[in-house]
Amino acid sequence: LSGNEFGDPEQLGHDLSRLVGLVSLDISRCRLRRLPPLKGLGGLTRLDARENALTSSAGLLRCTGLEWLSLAHNQLRRLEQVEMLQRLQELDLSHNKLGPTAQAALRAAAGCSHLRGLRI
Repeated sequence: LSGNEFGDPEQLGHDLSRLVGLVSLDISRCRLRRLPPLKGLGGLTRLDARENALTSSAGLLRCTGLEWLSLAHNQLRRLEQVEMLQRLQELDLSHNKLGPTAQAALRAAAGCSHLRGLRI
């Protein structure tokens, strides 16, 4: 889905919820301002949401199977719900506006006990 513009993240989330076997989702470069609600995608292990206009990482709460996540090149100011991703191994937060310091992002990522790679 990369590079396609979606006007309504809610509708996108609804449509995606029908793909119950989905393991990898690329919604990079879709001009999203917020993540679509990713309900019913418990098997999702990889999410690429880089190069959007995201200001929040809210919406990841039900993505507990994620092992790889890229939120790079957005407008994130803080991390939300990332600490719930216990299986997360790789996290890319580079080229954002995290604050008040990058250390705040580290505190949120500290809850991910399997994290092996972190880019800030």
